Amino acid sequence: MGVQRVVNLVREVTNFETVCRFYEEFGLQQIAPGTFATVSGEEELILRPGSSPRVVELNIGADTLADLDGIADGLTRLGLSIDRSGDAVSAAEPGTQILVRASVVSRFPTDPPPTVPMRVDHANLIDEENIRPRAPIRGVHTAFHDAGTRFQGRDGESAAVSAGPSANGRRALSQPRIDPQISEALRTKTLSHIDWQKAGLDQIPSIRAAMARGEDSSAQEGLAVLDVDLGTGPAGVLRARLIRPRSTSAPLPCLYWIHGGGYFSGSAFERDDRLTAWARDADIAVVSVEYRLAPENPYPAPFDDCWAGLAGLFAKADEFGVDQTRIGVGGASAGGGLAAAVALATKYRGGPSLAFQLLVAPMIDDRGITESSRMTVPLWPRAANELGWTAYLGSTASIGVSEFAAPARAADLSGLPPTYLCVGTADLFRDENVDYARRMLSDGTEVELNLLRGAPHAFHTQAPESTLTRRSLADIGRFLRDVAGRDAGLAIYNTPSVH
Repeated sequence: MGVQRVVNLVREVTNFETVCRFYEEFGLQQIAPGTFATVSGEEELILRPGSSPRVVELNIGADTLADLDGIADGLTRLGLSIDRSGDAVSAAEPGTQILVRASVVSRFPTDPPPTVPMRVDHANLIDEENIRPRAPIRGVHTAFHDAGTRFQGRDGESAAVSAGPSANGRRALSQPRIDPQISEALRTKTLSHIDWQKAGLDQIPSIRAAMARGEDSSAQEGLAVLDVDLGTGPAGVLRARLIRPRSTSAPLPCLYWIHGGGYFSGSAFERDDRLTAWARDADIAVVSVEYRLAPENPYPAPFDDCWAGLAGLFAKADEFGVDQTRIGVGGASAGGGLAAAVALATKYRGGPSLAFQLLVAPMIDDRGITESSRMTVPLWPRAANELGWTAYLGSTASIGVSEFAAPARAADLSGLPPTYLCVGTADLFRDENVDYARRMLSDGTEVELNLLRGAPHAFHTQAPESTLTRRSLADIGRFLRDVAGRDAGLAIYNTPSVH
């Protein structure tokens, strides 16, 4: 059936842009400014700017008390005041007009389970004089996904929410297989023992200390390791680390690297054996940029620094012995998200031209709506991811989030450089990464996707001696040699342990 206009679903709302974002978060497609199609595509909901705020009321049906506990925990982590009574829970967001009610309605013997209407009567959702770092729209949406709740469109005025098995008969809150060597290596890693459920913005300094791998300026056999500057950025001189083989003074291909750390941790000057291995074995230069960290410097500060650093690298290419025609961008985790954003910016801002992009489990989607985003995983679980996005987006969370902040939100992925993307099957980012690769391919971008069985997030640095890590790093080295025009022979990586 085609889309039909339903006149009585016209709604006048205050905070027009915010409410539009609310509908997008709940899975409705905006087919024209202020006009949304339901998930089924059979009806339209039309929003218009107005002066009559309405209350958003969400009624959720839970399968069991355990499901209800999950919803309650998710709402509590978002800072909502909850009222728990037996098989029901209610919550409200102070200073807004969101009400949430959840209750156990039945056990669902079949798949899909029956749905419970989620009434959405729209709202003036945000007190713009006092915007909270955790904006309520995205927060409430995420809390329900924490409990394994699925969202479905039912009609233009209501959506439907169901708790219970996913469409393929399995719970979304699954625990994926971890490679045995990696699992053993993680037992002694500090990152494995952070209590992310209790972590908040005020704990970030101590988490940074736990995540730090230590600065490394030691000499590397056959390599020059130099601390350089990339010129002046938005907040002063942009520092970077340059790594290049000593064997030649000729201009080299270059990987412009952006470190990871959830947008709130890490440094270009920390030890990262991947970079020295790639520089040596792929015969390339690597420039790793230092950028400001959230939450002290939320978006767009980290992106602006990385963008300015790329411009500085091109400007100083001759000084660094770099071939301007063979510069690519890369990064891991949050650094991968920033690398993807920088690549998008070169497209929309008319250059500079990149030779490739290397995305290692990039952190690219703030919405947390995929099945893998609800998996129980080590190192970087959902609570850690929520903390990272809250730190990075700050008060912009859910208010028109830019594709330069969360690249998965980009509508057009054409015109990007040849891309290598790798992610593990036990990584929270698995589905958003695979979808990003699929969309790039559909839009005409050359993509090589490596899906690593049993690999969790950050396994390169947390389990460097595992067979899977060595194979993965060797394959990335092969890609770098290929895009750099080198012999594509594989190197066997025996990287020292990174603590």
